[in-house]
Amino acid sequence: MPKPASSLRQGLRMMQIGLNRVVLLGVLSFGETFFQIKGLRRPAEPLPRLQDVKSILVGRLDERIGDFVLMTPFLRELRRNAPQAWITLLVTPAVAELAICCPYADEIVLLDRVTNGACRSLRRYWKVLQVSAERLWSRRFDLALLPRWGTGGGYHNVLPLYWSGARFRVGFSERDANFQKRPLVGQDWLLTHAIRDPSIKHEVVRYLDLLRFLGGTVEDDRLELWLTGEDEAMAEEFLRQQGVSVGEPLIAFGIGATDLKRRWRPDGFIAVGTQLAQKHGARIVLLGGKAEREFAAVLADGLGSIAFSVAGVLSLRAAAALLKRCRLYIGHDTGAMHLAAAVGVPVVEISCHPLTGSPYSWNAPQRFGPWGVPSRILQPPKPLPPCRDECDTDKPHCILQIEPDAVIAAADELLGLT
Repeated sequence: MPKPASSLRQGLRMMQIGLNRVVLLGVLSFGETFFQIKGLRRPAEPLPRLQDVKSILVGRLDERIGDFVLMTPFLRELRRNAPQAWITLLVTPAVAELAICCPYADEIVLLDRVTNGACRSLRRYWKVLQVSAERLWSRRFDLALLPRWGTGGGYHNVLPLYWSGARFRVGFSERDANFQKRPLVGQDWLLTHAIRDPSIKHEVVRYLDLLRFLGGTVEDDRLELWLTGEDEAMAEEFLRQQGVSVGEPLIAFGIGATDLKRRWRPDGFIAVGTQLAQKHGARIVLLGGKAEREFAAVLADGLGSIAFSVAGVLSLRAAAALLKRCRLYIGHDTGAMHLAAAVGVPVVEISCHPLTGSPYSWNAPQRFGPWGVPSRILQPPKPLPPCRDECDTDKPHCILQIEPDAVIAAADELLGLT
């Protein structure tokens, strides 16, 4: 029998879902009339070919670095299929540093999702309308694309595409991507074409399938990063300050974790770093953001002179430039792992997702594993109670089953390939 508090939360959630659907119906009723008056909507017509489209909006409003990196093959192949089109990339400030150097977009527009504070849903609506009026309506987009599979974030990921005024809005249906079995939020209503595809595949492949749906072709699925000479120089200067000589082997430890359940234990990292430094004469680079400074300090203290930290020290692109100097990445499923793969560094992923876990999970390597480089993925053999289909805690839990010896063996194997 459900607990009263749980039943109350579920009831409030259902009320919120219902209210959201009413709001969406109002948005559609008003929006369609508004856009017809502005001349941005036309009578029903077939989806245009990519080579005939004049303007395209690509929306990706996640806060996670790795998700943006996994979208880079999509952006390159979109430009190759539509060389004549004006392409606007709509992203959040969290990934702006990477997006700003993208050679495949003509314009970068930033949209703050407003994730905290009072009345955040209303403030999100207002922000979307403001950015649409100031930056998007004048482009008169033929096509808006949402390369994202999943219902996390609800309709707030689709709403900016709708209010852009684009004639055609294409994305993946929430009906197939709703693997968490939450009530459907109605985001399909805001699309003109909701692609049905329930199969499990890597996100890189899925995003490229969006191009294939539009009649495009794919020639290359490799990841990309766009770095400047200044980024490279900043990384080299930092390494010089750490006393790293030219050709000295470096191994990167990716210690960041958006969710604490993805964080491996510090004594494990210390044991692995100590062994690899002795075997391979390597120094250890501790990668993370400002939030990982304290964790990095614990590891640096345990590893001693063989390690140094860049947590919160270098810019995102400079950290990626530094990764190019590394022979191997070892660590969590985080943005740094995908940065490493994008610059061609082999990866040992220490995953929190059990081998027997659901392949639909946000943590599943089948969807978000390292792409395009030699890699070894280490997963817990099974979920620890009370977890079932995935690690479902807010602290390190299932991942603690992974032993240092397994990480060292995987690292030795990959280092033997480089």
